[in-house]
Amino acid sequence: ASNGSHGSKRQVPILSFVHASFFDIDFSNGDIVFANSVSFTSELMKGLADRARLMKAGSLVICAKRPRLPGPGFQLVRKFVGPTSWSNESIWDVYKVIGGSRTNSRAPGLAEGKHSAGTQDRGTVVAPGATDGHIC
Repeated sequence: ASNGSHGSKRQVPILSFVHASFFDIDFSNGDIVFANSVSFTSELMKGLADRARLMKAGSLVICAKRPRLPGPGFQLVRKFVGPTSWSNESIWDVYKVIGGSRTNSRAPGLAEGKHSAGTQDRGTVVAPGATDGHIC
């Protein structure tokens, strides 16, 4: 896309949207993860936290105020209020991953052949068996 100055090209950010269970994908190379976690159990929140800790330091995880993202490795950097289909004033927490432990290893329990999500453009990926509430 031209930005209008001397024919130079403006870089367009690459964005991937993945609708899947975070138990089935590797999002350790992602920069931002949004989880509509309002109805998540403590087990789901622990699973989200375990996998999000594998992201690089400075990555962001956005989830509902309750239940909270458990354990170490995250710094609450912001809260905001936004409209949802069930309320005009839903409260969301934004966490920054601190001391990220991203390595070449895969997330715990992530089987080979499952989907990978990250900063490369892969289009929309829907993991087989994905259910509502598991959005990464």
